Amino acid sequence: MLVITIINVAVKDTHAYYNSVTDPVQIFNGKVGNFKPRIDIFYIKENNVQPKYTNSNINTVYLTPGNNNRNLDQVCIIETNNISDCTNKWQSIQPSNQYNYTFANTNEEGEKVIFGFVKDRYGNKSITTTTSKDTITYDVTPPTITSVTAPTINETSLTLSIEANDTTSGISEYCYSTSDSTSESNYICGINNSVVVNDLEAGKEYSFYVYAKDKAGNSGIASRAHYSFKTKSSNPLDYLNQYKNNAKGEQTLQNNPVGGLYRYYGTYQEVTNNYICFGTSNVETCKNSPDTYMYRIIGIQKNDNDSLGLKANQLKIIKATPVKESGNVKIIAWSSANSDINWDNGSNTVRPYLNTTFLSTIDSTWQGIISNPKWYIGDNTSADSTTTEVKIPSTGNYQVGLMYASDYYNSWTYNAIGNTDSWLHITHGTSSSSTYSSQYEWTMTRYGYYSVLDDFYAWFVGSDGSMFFYWLGNTFAVRPVFYLSSNIKLSGNGTETSPFIITFTR
Repeated sequence: MLVITIINVAVKDTHAYYNSVTDPVQIFNGKVGNFKPRIDIFYIKENNVQPKYTNSNINTVYLTPGNNNRNLDQVCIIETNNISDCTNKWQSIQPSNQYNYTFANTNEEGEKVIFGFVKDRYGNKSITTTTSKDTITYDVTPPTITSVTAPTINETSLTLSIEANDTTSGISEYCYSTSDSTSESNYICGINNSVVVNDLEAGKEYSFYVYAKDKAGNSGIASRAHYSFKTKSSNPLDYLNQYKNNAKGEQTLQNNPVGGLYRYYGTYQEVTNNYICFGTSNVETCKNSPDTYMYRIIGIQKNDNDSLGLKANQLKIIKATPVKESGNVKIIAWSSANSDINWDNGSNTVRPYLNTTFLSTIDSTWQGIISNPKWYIGDNTSADSTTTEVKIPSTGNYQVGLMYASDYYNSWTYNAIGNTDSWLHITHGTSSSSTYSSQYEWTMTRYGYYSVLDDFYAWFVGSDGSMFFYWLGNTFAVRPVFYLSSNIKLSGNGTETSPFIITFTR
C-alpha cells in the first residue's frame, strides 16, 4: 500500500487527487479533502424496477453516496452524461438522500435518462458509472379507445373486446361501465382487453362506456367512448335477425313478411344460414344423420293468425331431404281418387301418412313442440296459387303438412315456375354442391280443376326445380313441414356446420 505522509507542514484546504480509490492519502497537521467521491445507489421514484413511467414533470430522485465519501457537499442531477453541464445546477446534499428533479423539456414526452454527480467541499467530483443513472418514460397524454367489439353475444352475457392506443407508455388497464360517469369508482377495470359482462337481460340493448389507463397513470376517462350492443333474445325472430346475412354478407331473411311469414329467400348458393336441427340437440348427431335430423327454416310467423291457430314467432321448418323408408325415398300419391280432393278429404293419402307413420318416427318430447294448427288448403278453383296462397283454412288441425306452392315461389321470386335454383329445391338438400336429382316433390297446394282433361291436380316441384301441376294419383316424394312452438330457444348460427339448435322449450 502506497502511503503519502505530510509532517509539520501547514496545508490549507486544497485539492488532492490520486488514481486509486482504495489508496488513501494520509496527512498530519494538515487538511486535504478525500478524492473521487462516487454514488453507489441512484434511482428515480421509490424502487429500481424497470421500466418506469411517469406523468409528472417533477420526480423524486434517490441516491446513496459510496462509503468512500467524506465531506460531500453538493449534488447535480441532469439529463446528460457530462459533469461539465452541472454549472449552476449543483444543490446541497440532503440528509434524506431525496431530490426533486424537473425534466429539462416538459413538452417532450418519451424516455428520459437521468444522471447523478456528487462533489465534496474540496472540489473533488464523481465520474458517472452505471450506478449513477436511471431511465424513466415521461407520458402526459391519456390513451384513446380505437374500437370496441362484441365477438361473443349470448342471452345474458357478452364479451367486450377493447382496443386502445397509447404509443408512449402503453396500456395498463381497460375500464368499462354500463352508465355514463366521470367518476372512476363507477367503472370496472382490469388488465385484460377482453371482458365478459354477465347478468344481462335477454334481447336488451346495453350502452357501454369505455376508457383506458396507461402505465404512466394517465386516465382516458375524459374521452371515454360509447358503444351499444344487444344481447341475444329467446324470441326466435330476434335471434334469427342476428344471422339474417350469410357468410358473403348477403341478406337472406326478409325484412317484410309475405303472407304473414318472414321467409328466407335466394338461390341455394346464397341461402346458407337457415339450417336447424330437429329431433336432437347434439350438433354432431344432427350433421352425421342429416336425413333424420337436418331441417331448413322456411320462415317465421310475424303475428298471431287466429284462423290457423298460429302464434307470432313460430318457425315454419321443412325437412332438408325427402322422407326415406329402408334407405329409399318414400314415393306416395297425393290422393287415391281423382276428384275434388283437398287436405281434409278422406281420399287424401299424404296427410294421414305424414301425421301417423312419419310422425311416429319422432320422439314424443320433440313431437310436443310441433304446433297443431290448421293449414291453407285452397279450393277447386285455385288454379294459379303459386304466388299467394288461397286463404281457405282446413277444417281439421294437423301437426304435419307440406310446403305451400307459395312457399316455394317466394323462396326466390323469379317467376311462377322458374325457381330452378331456389334454396328450397329438394335436389340441393343439405349441400350446396348437390346436383339435380330425379325426384319430383309434392306441395300441399292444389292446382284445382283442369277442364281440358277433366282432371284435378296439385302443384309439384320438378327434378330441375321448376314448378308444375299433375294428376293427384301420381306418386312423388314428400318433405314434411311443421310449425314449432313459439316458446323455443335457439343457439348456433344456422350454417350447415353450425346449425341452429333448439336448446330448451318452455
